[in-house]
Amino acid sequence: MSTPNRDELDKALKIYLKAMYDFVSKHVDVDIGEIEEKDIAHHIRTKWEYTFKDQFKVYDRYGKFDYYYDARTVASLIVEGRNRVLHKRLGELDPRFTQAQLFFIAEILGKINAQDPQREVETIRDKLVDDAEKESNKKLSNQILDNAIKLDEKRKELEKLSNQFADTELQVDEKEKQRKKLNRQLKDAKGRTDKLKTELARVRKHLEKSEAAQADYKKRLETAQKKLKETEEHLAQVQTENKQEVEVIRDELLDPAADRRLSNTIAHILEHERHLSTANEASTKQHETNPVNTVINPKPIEPEATVGEERTIDGVRNLVPQERKAHYESKYKKRCDAFYKAIAETQNLIQAKGWILDVEFTKIYCGFKNKKRLVFGVRITFSPPRFFAKITEEEASSLSKQYECRTVSYNSELQTAFYTIPEDLNELLPVLEFAYKKHSGS
Repeated sequence: MSTPNRDELDKALKIYLKAMYDFVSKHVDVDIGEIEEKDIAHHIRTKWEYTFKDQFKVYDRYGKFDYYYDARTVASLIVEGRNRVLHKRLGELDPRFTQAQLFFIAEILGKINAQDPQREVETIRDKLVDDAEKESNKKLSNQILDNAIKLDEKRKELEKLSNQFADTELQVDEKEKQRKKLNRQLKDAKGRTDKLKTELARVRKHLEKSEAAQADYKKRLETAQKKLKETEEHLAQVQTENKQEVEVIRDELLDPAADRRLSNTIAHILEHERHLSTANEASTKQHETNPVNTVINPKPIEPEATVGEERTIDGVRNLVPQERKAHYESKYKKRCDAFYKAIAETQNLIQAKGWILDVEFTKIYCGFKNKKRLVFGVRITFSPPRFFAKITEEEASSLSKQYECRTVSYNSELQTAFYTIPEDLNELLPVLEFAYKKHSGS
């Protein structure tokens, strides 16, 4: 009994086994020895994630990764084909099953770039298709011939019965031919419809994957655009703040009052040293006139603080130099009262704590300095004005966790933390005290 489907599938399986043996042994570290189709499927399934998965990547027409070819399932289906070939008692294989097996084998060989074995399997597949069509045509011809003979016999019988049925017989013959033609056309149309349905399902599946990929790309693009916008806004804010700082520094360098304040500070330090020297001399003389081991501690002379009596809004307004006051009133008119109020409360707190700080008014803030080092202050450029402290970001975070003094923002370039002005300034006391001790060395 002729079994062309079984024989040709057996040939294709041998080609598949040889090519897949070379492929698997190349990617598996151990010696795999002689293997069968089921061993190929076992290796691909068990070593899929870390060995074979990346070997079956599928890319779209733009060269971007699309999906993973399911080699595990295909290899298992080919094992089923080998099992049917081995069971010869089943007789000849179904042509459609054989065609499907040859398609799977050629496809997976193509995925591993085994081009020559792939062409051999495709040749076997195409040959089977041609042979099947020829066999079908031969059977159809024999059927037509047999039918013609039978019709001829019937015609002769009918002619003997009556010539009256001659025309009817011809009509029946014509109708029979038309019916057979329509049956063939219907069969061909059904085959083409099935192919189109399969192709349509494949295209629909690919389209769904493409749409999902496009939606994901659109989502990631929107996220990136949002982050870019936030970064640009933050950069613009930082640039504005830095520009304002540069203007303040430039004004300070060009302001003759700065030189006067520096001269006053130097004179203040020299006066303090003179007092200390005088106190030391008096202590030495007292020790010489009193032989008893008595230590006399002179009362230390502290530098005078620039903040004295309790401040009010009007007091601060009168304290501001005329040039700065005109600048505040013209550019930040609606914020001035809140600005002066925060400064007055800060000066009262400084006086209560006994801190030694100088007050300085710039175009954008009122700062409190210790030995020319800016410690903290109130900035008018924000609406409403904000407190700031010259501390690191780590220090600001630690104070926030320990005392719940939360920052509004932090400028890394200026090393400055910004805070909302509270109703009760004591809420920010931990921050102000920390900044004072840090910069004064207390």
